[in-house]
Amino acid sequence: MFKIRQQLMEDHSVNPEIVRDCEHEITACHASKEETEPGKTIDCLMRMAEEHDKAMSKKCEKAVRTLYSVSSKCFL
Repeated sequence: MFKIRQQLMEDHSVNPEIVRDCEHEITACHASKEETEPGKTIDCLMRMAEEHDKAMSKKCEKAVRTLYSVSSKCFL
């Protein structure tokens, strides 16, 4: 289960909802070179969701919160 969680949290491209619903937010995260490292895109998206960033769409915020919820259950 840890491997699944690790993959979900490191590679945003394996989650179609994140790719579809967070296109603009991912582009914003990649504006910084450091955000292109493995896992950094998800970190950036989660930070945006936690801070209720106005640049984040409701669809993207929902996709990020769902990802977090699913990945958290991988430890149970």
